[in-house]
Amino acid sequence: MGPNFLKSFARHFLSFIFPPLCVRCGLRLKNEGMLCESCRGQIQMLVPPYCFRCGQALFSSLCACSIEWPFVFSMVRALSPYNLIMQDLIRLFKYEKFSRLGFLLAELLGQVVDKKFFEKVDFITTVPLHHSRLRERGYNQSQLIGEILAQKMRIPFLSFLLKRRRKTISQTKFNRQDRKKNMDGVFQISKKGREILRKFQQGTVLLVDDVITTGATLNACAKILLEDGAVGEVRVAVLARA
Repeated sequence: MGPNFLKSFARHFLSFIFPPLCVRCGLRLKNEGMLCESCRGQIQMLVPPYCFRCGQALFSSLCACSIEWPFVFSMVRALSPYNLIMQDLIRLFKYEKFSRLGFLLAELLGQVVDKKFFEKVDFITTVPLHHSRLRERGYNQSQLIGEILAQKMRIPFLSFLLKRRRKTISQTKFNRQDRKKNMDGVFQISKKGREILRKFQQGTVLLVDDVITTGATLNACAKILLEDGAVGEVRVAVLARA
C-alpha cells in the first residue's frame, strides 16, 4: 500500500467518524465544502442587469444614483444584498473565526462582478482594522477577501496602504449622520503606502470591505486616497450591501 492510499483511507475514515457539517445550519454535507446546497442556494447573487455605478438591480433605464451620488468613490459592486443568509455568513466569517468562508464568498464575488469593473484597476487594498481589533479577531476579514480577489484577477494587492489613526465605536450603533462623524479623521495613508503611490500617478484603486451600509467608512477611506493626489479613481467591492 502506497502513501496515497493511506492518506485517502485516513481522510475517508475521519469523514465517517467526523462528518463535515454545514457551518450555517449544521446539516451533514454530501461533498467537501462549508455550506450545504440549501444554504448556498439562498445566496441571492446580484447579477446583471444592474446599474453601472451603484451596482443595484436595474429595473428601468434610469437609476436613482444618477440623480444623487453622495460618494467620492466612483462605483460599487456587491455579491449579494445584506439579507438573512448573508448576515449569518458574514457573522460566522467575521466573528466566529470561520475564515475559510472568506475563500468561498470572495470566489463568488469575483464570479458575479462584471470583468469591465476590474479593467484599469492598478491595485487592490482594503479597509484596515485597528491593531486591537486585529488581535481580537486574528485576521482582517476584508484583507482576506481582497487578497483572494487580487489573486483571482491577477491584480497587485497592497495590505499596508491605509491605517487607522484611532479605534472607533462600531458603526452599527449610529445613524447615517453619526456614522459619517464617527469616521472623521480615522484613516491615513501609511508611510510605506505613500512611497508606493508615487509610482502610480492618478492610478485606479479597488477598495474592498465586507458590507456597505451607508458607505461612510468606505467614503472616508476613498477621500484619503484621493486627497493624496496620486490616486485618480477609487472603486468599491463588497460581499453585501444593506
